[in-house]
Amino acid sequence: MSKIITSLFIYKSQLYSSSLDGNIIQQNINTNYKNNGINFNLNNHFEHTIILDIKAYKDHLYILTRDGLYKYFDSSIDKIKNISDAQVITIDNKLKILFVISDSRGLIGLKLKNGSYIDDIKLDLFNTTTQVPVTSITADNGVIFLSILNLGIYRIDYKSKQSKFVYKQMQKIELKNPQELYYNKKNNELAVVDFDYGLILIKLESGDTSNYDLPNQDIPNSIKYISTFDKKYYIIQARNALYKFDTRHKEFTKIVNQKVSNLTTYYNKLYYTHQGELNIQNI
Repeated sequence: MSKIITSLFIYKSQLYSSSLDGNIIQQNINTNYKNNGINFNLNNHFEHTIILDIKAYKDHLYILTRDGLYKYFDSSIDKIKNISDAQVITIDNKLKILFVISDSRGLIGLKLKNGSYIDDIKLDLFNTTTQVPVTSITADNGVIFLSILNLGIYRIDYKSKQSKFVYKQMQKIELKNPQELYYNKKNNELAVVDFDYGLILIKLESGDTSNYDLPNQDIPNSIKYISTFDKKYYIIQARNALYKFDTRHKEFTKIVNQKVSNLTTYYNKLYYTHQGELNIQNI
C-alpha cells in the first residue's frame, strides 16, 4: 500500500509525495534554482484518510484529504476546514485566495493572507442529488475554470459571482469527457485533454478551437505545460504512454513508452511515478 502514490507536488526544490498509507515524504530535488525548502516533519498523520492534493503559498502547505483541508506551517498541522466532499483545490495567486470545490457547498474561498474564511458560493451545477465529478480546476485573477466529467467546461467569475457552462459543445465537438485542463495565461489559451477528442486548444479571446488526436488512438488522462528557452510543450499523460505536444509545429512526440502516474513539472523537468518509483526526465 505504501507504494501507491496519490499525489506529487514540488515547492522550492522540494518534492512532496503522498501515499495511500497517509504518509507524505519530502525529498530534495537537484535543480538549477536553489531555494531554501521549508522544514517538514510529518509522519503518518493522515493514515485514516486519503490525501488528494497538496498546494503551497508562502511556506504554508495546504493539504486536501477526504475529511478536510489542513494547513502545515512552522512544524505544526491544523485542520482549517471540515469538508467531507471536497474534490479539488487551487490557489489564485493574484487574489491570494485558495478555492475549494465541494459537492454540498459549491465554491469555498479562503483568504491566504490571514487564513480567514470568506464564503460559500452556491453553484447551480451542484444543486443535484448525484455527485458532479470535477476532474480539475484552475484559477487566475478570479476567473475559474472547472473540467467536469460528462458535462464539459464550467467558468466561474468570482468577482461578479457569475457562472455558466462555456464549453459544453464547441463547433462540431460535444465535450463529454474532459479529464484535465491547463490555463495558459501567456497565450490566453485553455488546453483540455478529453477521452474522446485528445488534446483540445481553445483561444479564449476568439473562442476558436482545434483538437489533435493522440498517437495510436491513445487516451489522455492529464496535462501539464513546460516552456523552455525556445520551445513550448504541453505534456500529456495518457493510458499507454507519456507525450509532449510542440505548440509551434502542432505535433506529438512520445517521451516514455509506458503507463505513468502522478505527473508534475518543475521548470524544464518532468517528474512522474511508474510502478511506485519516482522518475525524473529533462525536456
